[in-house]
Amino acid sequence: MTAALDTYAELRLAEGKLLRWGERAAKGTACALQPRDLEILVALARYRFLTTGQIAELWWEGKGLRAVRRRMTRLFEAGFVERFRPQTLRGSYQWTYCLARDGFRAAQQTGELSESLKFAPRREQIFDYRYVIHDLRTNEWVLRYRELLGDRLLDWAGPDEARLEPPRKNRDEEYMSRAAAVMGDCGWHVNDVADGYFRPVQPDALLDVVALDCDVRVFVEYDRTRRVDKNYDKFLRYEALLVVWWRATDLGCPYVVFVCQDAEHRRRFMIAADNELTGHLFAHTQNGPEERYSARDRTLFVLESDIRNHVTTAVALPALPPRHEARANPATVRHVRLPGLEA
Repeated sequence: MTAALDTYAELRLAEGKLLRWGERAAKGTACALQPRDLEILVALARYRFLTTGQIAELWWEGKGLRAVRRRMTRLFEAGFVERFRPQTLRGSYQWTYCLARDGFRAAQQTGELSESLKFAPRREQIFDYRYVIHDLRTNEWVLRYRELLGDRLLDWAGPDEARLEPPRKNRDEEYMSRAAAVMGDCGWHVNDVADGYFRPVQPDALLDVVALDCDVRVFVEYDRTRRVDKNYDKFLRYEALLVVWWRATDLGCPYVVFVCQDAEHRRRFMIAADNELTGHLFAHTQNGPEERYSARDRTLFVLESDIRNHVTTAVALPALPPRHEARANPATVRHVRLPGLEA
């Protein structure tokens, strides 16, 4: 982490401020793109926005900021990136960068961008820092998680390439429920997962992580709204994924991590999720009836500040839903390690 710039503190101060876009000379300056430049352009296409400090951490780790600022200014003057920062009467904030059209073309030509990524002319669309703060704080959380994971983070996809669609039913499966079509004749039956929630999910970030026994996907949902009512549908979409339709993908059994602003925020989200996440698998096995509540096991809740303090644990819901006859009274939440940090 680059100590000279505290991006987290700046982002908290900048919320709600108007933007000042950087102005370049009327005539562009020629700039031969180096491999590191192309990596930065690809990252901006994937993650939308990165601050000077975040770019320094990813490509100039342990180096001074002068070289970072000089190179990013060259890319800006050459028309490959745009930059902006909050307006302020005193002092100044670090620049935040996004792609210009020429930069997106250069990133495309590397062959490393998903076909789902399209150019967005952000300079013409964004005037208020509130419209970028969500992406920047998501990226900052992922970078702190990356700092702890090290080489156990295999890939990081941004929101525009992380949308996943549930499988479609075949023609001969039209009479079946969506869950039955996925599960087939495996002996496990799905309870309390409605067809209506087999819908796309689009996290703020999608991470490939080396966990204790296998590689896993981690869906990151960063919430700034603190509004439970805006997340009921999201809880149930992820429940359908975690209980059922991940089996029809190459995801393995993934995790979902909700990043909350503070303890009260997390408490309210967990109360809501505790009541909503009742979907499960059921089977008669050699040991008798068995139930699996994988959405309750693999939906995790963390505080945004924890990762900055190197807290590696998350909180999961009680193993069984409130109306289950075998639920403990009082039920207790479970403290677990974040994926990839189990050791």
